[in-house]
Amino acid sequence: MTSLLLYAHTESTWVIILQWGAGVLLLVLLLVLIFVQRRSGKRLQGELEALEKIRKGNVEYDFVLKAMKIAVWRYDSETMSFLYEKDYRDGSNNYVPAPNENYQDALGFIAPTDVDHVSKAFNDICEGRTDFYHQEYQVVDKASGISYWEESYATIVDRDADGRPTKIVGTSQRIDERKELMASLVAARNKAERR
Repeated sequence: MTSLLLYAHTESTWVIILQWGAGVLLLVLLLVLIFVQRRSGKRLQGELEALEKIRKGNVEYDFVLKAMKIAVWRYDSETMSFLYEKDYRDGSNNYVPAPNENYQDALGFIAPTDVDHVSKAFNDICEGRTDFYHQEYQVVDKASGISYWEESYATIVDRDADGRPTKIVGTSQRIDERKELMASLVAARNKAERR
């Protein structure tokens, strides 16, 4: 009988030890889970803060574009097409290429006197001979015959494995007032020189 009691006591001791062990293991697992959740929560909080900064930056970016009255566009060298992302230029008759309109069609809206220098400068950046593009030119609305002055800047943002440009980003801005002011100043200077 004593051995039976001793066996029962030993068996219940092992059960208690196993139960305590399982409880401690469960407690450790819960602590690890809490730690992992806190780390994930901090990471997510950091990502949310970064997204908020990006959103604020985009809003500020739009305000700057509006204030400067600029259009932002991208050019895909592989498809040879333009995409205007934002357009805050003055005027209601601004030329905006149709989605995926190719480069040659876009050149058709530039005044004949400006086509050669604009085409050469744009080909230079598209071929990677230069990293930067800046041109002033007249745009002609073929339907109405009305023209206006525009200034564009562009730079390469992506290249293929061979170093050839694949994506170009640029801005365009109407500069009619600047051109009119310059013409007035030239006329005034010429008039003063004639006296």
